[in-house]
Amino acid sequence: MATSMTYTSLKDDVRRYLERGLTLASDPIVFEQIPRLITLAEQRIARELKVQGFINNVTLTLTPNTSVYAKPDRWRDTVSINISETPAGSKRLPVFARGYEYL
Repeated sequence: MATSMTYTSLKDDVRRYLERGLTLASDPIVFEQIPRLITLAEQRIARELKVQGFINNVTLTLTPNTSVYAKPDRWRDTVSINISETPAGSKRLPVFARGYEYL
């Protein structure tokens, strides 16, 4: 029979692995950091796994006089940005990352 892992069971497994007792009272400073450690691990996995399904291609139209755009849902990292040279979008040009000194 296959078992499934939930967020709660993952936290309990981390507590057992750390061998600091299973109650929050035994080591509250360490146990309060477990959710943060799990979130950091999720972010690193999402950032380093460059497989289909983890990279979301988003297309939007830039409008004049708009300097701030909302990030896509579940955005982790910008892989690349392209702009269309033609109205139909048949030719796309990459926008390369630049340092503030370049600007």
